[in-house]
Amino acid sequence: MMVTLHESKKRKLSIEDVDALTGTLIGRPKSATFRTADVVGLDTMCFVANTAYNDCEDDPERDIFKLPDYIQKMVDNNWLGQKTKQGFYKKIDKGVIHSLDLDSMDYKPMKKKKYAAFSIAKENIYLSDRLNSVVRVDDLAGEFLWTCFAKSLAYSANLLGEIADDVLSIDNAMKGGFGWELGPFEVLDAIGLEYFVERCTKENIKLPDWLKKMPKNNFKSIYKYKSGKKHLFDIKVNDYIQIVQNDRVIDYSHLKSNKMLIDKHWSASLYDLGDGVASIKLHSVLKPELNPIDGSMMQVFAKSIDWVKENNYKGLVISGEGSNFCAGANLSLILQAAEKKDFESLETFINTIQQIFQNIRFADYPVVAAPYGLVLGGGMEIIGSCDRRVAAAESYIGLVEVGVGLIPGAGGNLRMLSNLSKKIKTGITGTLPLVQKAFETVGFAKVATSARQAQSYGYLTGDDKIIVNRDHILSHAKDMVLDLSNDYSTPEVESFKLPGSAGRLAIDVQAKSMVKAGKISEHDALIGSKLAYVLTGGKKGGMFTAVDEQYLLDIEREAFLSLCGEEKTLDRIRFMLTKGKPLRN
Repeated sequence: MMVTLHESKKRKLSIEDVDALTGTLIGRPKSATFRTADVVGLDTMCFVANTAYNDCEDDPERDIFKLPDYIQKMVDNNWLGQKTKQGFYKKIDKGVIHSLDLDSMDYKPMKKKKYAAFSIAKENIYLSDRLNSVVRVDDLAGEFLWTCFAKSLAYSANLLGEIADDVLSIDNAMKGGFGWELGPFEVLDAIGLEYFVERCTKENIKLPDWLKKMPKNNFKSIYKYKSGKKHLFDIKVNDYIQIVQNDRVIDYSHLKSNKMLIDKHWSASLYDLGDGVASIKLHSVLKPELNPIDGSMMQVFAKSIDWVKENNYKGLVISGEGSNFCAGANLSLILQAAEKKDFESLETFINTIQQIFQNIRFADYPVVAAPYGLVLGGGMEIIGSCDRRVAAAESYIGLVEVGVGLIPGAGGNLRMLSNLSKKIKTGITGTLPLVQKAFETVGFAKVATSARQAQSYGYLTGDDKIIVNRDHILSHAKDMVLDLSNDYSTPEVESFKLPGSAGRLAIDVQAKSMVKAGKISEHDALIGSKLAYVLTGGKKGGMFTAVDEQYLLDIEREAFLSLCGEEKTLDRIRFMLTKGKPLRN
């Protein structure tokens, strides 16, 4: 961060441009540099920097901890960030935020510039490719990022052996402590070791001897796979040594290097976990950080369901390896079809997803999901179709379709009714209190901020397992498949006695009063009525008439498609795709 503070002022880069360049684009938290400083507080940041400068007298880069003059001026003005309502950013009005001009020290409207480095980086889907390309771009932003990377990576390399015995410890510390997707030495590998050493040498950036000698001795990277095992370069032996991992860690890269990749597609792949257990890994080709559901992913799901059965495997695990499990459906695909009014194709797509998820639910073998990070919308519908879930404790789970003017369309409503029926022991499935609970959870797009909270909402069940260490969820999911496979029997089709029109009336009255009070919009009420129609059992609903799973899926799909024909829903989808937040219209 200190390098970034100095370099941004030196190169006259704006606050907003620096944050655009130093956030998710390069695998760092969304708050990037200056927004992070505002959240933490400039007084806290100054205390940490001053402590480092005063106490680290022998640090070769000690001077970097000297605070720039503009920081001191901000502290003197009490512009400490979020706690004083202004720092590097200042909220002027609702939805209007200005950034600080570091030269004039005035707040001005934000104007992001279009740098070639940013555009070229965005062309690359995977982080390692983005890092490799962005530092080679010959423009102001590319030079800025190269300098920030070069100084921080060189600093890490020069202190190896003093602050840590191996590169893995430093990488894990930076990833765990600062939320980086890749640690310093993993970034170095992404940039290219030979390129990094050569350019640093040309620019007189000090590097340790062990690093300068690596290219000369034909060592091409810090990390590498040898004989299917991950190794790292050890400066004590001047060679690669195997990384000793916890037995609970299962790594897809390790599986691939051991030729356990069964089938690869654009957005998902099928792996062999060993012991007769297969696993689907989600890795969207368009947005790997969010893994939205697309046709490629569904192809792998459909093929894998058959493959596991045909090859007499014991079961299947569904997981991933990126930042998030799955943040929902591909909204761009839905928007394109809706704008063209191609509702026939859209219905086919939604119906296909519903049936694939039902095939998962009624597979002849156990299917266990291992979710983590964002598990939203379609992501929740994926895990809901599985027999059990082994969730990372830090999981954010929810059915959030209402935020884009829709309702769950791939079985989410069905899963909520099923889960809550098991959780709320009324003796009668689908009673009004149960339906109201489901309506409140889905209708208000409640997102559980932990796996434990997800159990209380009904997204997870009491039989699901919660694991604190995310690196261990795949192993625990595999064990659960093996346990369930011993005497596994396919679940029976559920039926629900839902309150029908009487239940809808109660919900509609409540919705109308909220519209009248200005708490929700007319369009919110329309979405609510569609949701209530599904959750109360549609035309067949009634306390004495049971509806089955397929009927609920059919009316769910019908309601979903009808909302896709609403212009205000399309406005919400467009707004989410462009602004990244929900539109209230």
